[in-house]
Amino acid sequence: MNLRLILSYILVFCFGFFASAQDSSKRYMAIDSLSFLYTGKDAVYISDFKGNLDTLAVDSDYDYETARLLKIKNKAYIVSAQGGMVWGVDSTQIKRLDNSYNHKMTFGSNVFVHKDTIFKFGGYGYWSNRNFITYFSDTTKEWEFYPINKDSYLPPAVSVAKGVYFNGQFFFDGGITVDSRDGTSKFGSNNVWRFDFIDKTWTDLGVSKFKFTELSESVSIPEGKLLVRKTMGDQSGLSYVLDYPNNTITEIEPIPSYFTIHNQLIANDSLYNYRQNVLIGTGLYDLTKNVLSYKSLYLDSNSLFDSLSKVISVVLLILIVILIYLFRKNRNRPRLTETGIVVNREHYSLNPKERIILNLLVYNKNINSKAIFDKIRDPNLSVAQNNKIKLDLIASMNKKVSKALGIKRFVHTKKSIRDKREVIYFTPNRKEFIL
Repeated sequence: MNLRLILSYILVFCFGFFASAQDSSKRYMAIDSLSFLYTGKDAVYISDFKGNLDTLAVDSDYDYETARLLKIKNKAYIVSAQGGMVWGVDSTQIKRLDNSYNHKMTFGSNVFVHKDTIFKFGGYGYWSNRNFITYFSDTTKEWEFYPINKDSYLPPAVSVAKGVYFNGQFFFDGGITVDSRDGTSKFGSNNVWRFDFIDKTWTDLGVSKFKFTELSESVSIPEGKLLVRKTMGDQSGLSYVLDYPNNTITEIEPIPSYFTIHNQLIANDSLYNYRQNVLIGTGLYDLTKNVLSYKSLYLDSNSLFDSLSKVISVVLLILIVILIYLFRKNRNRPRLTETGIVVNREHYSLNPKERIILNLLVYNKNINSKAIFDKIRDPNLSVAQNNKIKLDLIASMNKKVSKALGIKRFVHTKKSIRDKREVIYFTPNRKEFIL
């Protein structure tokens, strides 16, 4: 931790020691590099970074707890997160811009700017939540429904979700949903959703791996990130940077509990605390540079699909290679034909009786001498003559097949277990043949 950060924490601690705790409902927003805006209970304030303060009166519809501060081309706007009110702010006054009213139907909605237009998503009212996007029309001065791709998935209807906008994409994390059957039961939503303004579609990115607690403090920082601290009583809790566009949770060195981060002022690449007209800041880089751990924030379906596609492609390639190998190997295996055998696509001729003996050896694990004799016996010849012919045929077939297979000996013999005088013929190569 560098000297600048240490001094900043010391200063903040000293001012926090003598000042009352800040109202967490206050919101701060930089107007430009010289001035910023913040909300109070009965007024809105504009201050420069030297402490000079201007007070702007507000009308009866203003509610500072649901007021959201936005900036479009260095002009400040106040938007109600509970109703349809929109105010424009200049250096001398706050002017009501909308033709809407305080309908109280979007408590806890997310308010953000896309292409110089104010958008709103979600929110609670009249025993239900919203799951659609509206935008403030500069033409009608009213809130209009924002149509999306008819083939898009729809997100759950939520309120008080953590939302960030960056580079044409809106992300929201979690939030509270209402049971549509009774209108009062509420339960948490655990998924991260993304809306892409280019193709106007919603994508369920999967279950969030970060769990916000009731004591979690957060502030939006540049590039679609949230700076979060899980405060535990008077102790400094774990601190994180949640990067929704890049799908990362970065645990950082804990931010001391006396340095407030919830809805505080982000300006000039720094985070500021404003107490008793005194502005104390520390650089965002100094706050977040000491990384303790790093992991994904949600199950990225696109990355998962890409990974699965790569795995499937590799598996398919391996299967194709195996099939080609087996096909080629199978094609080269010896195969019986009507005139002999084919080995490695080369034909070897056998006479009819040699083919009979070869078939007996290939289709039988063991074959006795008598079975072979009976198959090739010529009734016009004596037993001795037939037996000699049998032995000659076995010898000639063995020589031809051994040569075709490239082995030393194809036909093997052994004594019968039941009758030692009986010869059993077999071949250990019978499984090589395609039957």
